[in-house]
Amino acid sequence: MAGPPDRRKAERPPKVRRIALRECARVLKPGARLVLLDSLQHGDQHDYEGLLELFPGSYHEPYYSSYIKEDFGSLAASECGLKFVRSATFFLAKVMVFDKPRPSRPVRVAQRGNWARTRLTSSRRHERTIIGD
Repeated sequence: MAGPPDRRKAERPPKVRRIALRECARVLKPGARLVLLDSLQHGDQHDYEGLLELFPGSYHEPYYSSYIKEDFGSLAASECGLKFVRSATFFLAKVMVFDKPRPSRPVRVAQRGNWARTRLTSSRRHERTIIGD
């Protein structure tokens, strides 16, 4: 997904942040990656904890206090079906990376009188198991 963001997710109420993250997950193709860049959160950089507390009042961001407490890793997994890959911080910014898993679909194929199940894994390798006659 390319293009400029309309607004940062910290400027949205918690309910709207969840809706936006679910929509991002919905439009991603299986195997695609979602990269979010936004502000630090609590626990990311201990030296900046006080600054994070002062930010909402200084810059008139009413939803920032709830944003810095949000656990996007578990939110993405539990509500959106995304897998948290990693995060990194840079001064006052944080990058979060999520992947949308590829579905694995079993397919039955005949093989010399036996049935085999072939499963496509996320790395595009095939696993084959003989089931029997």
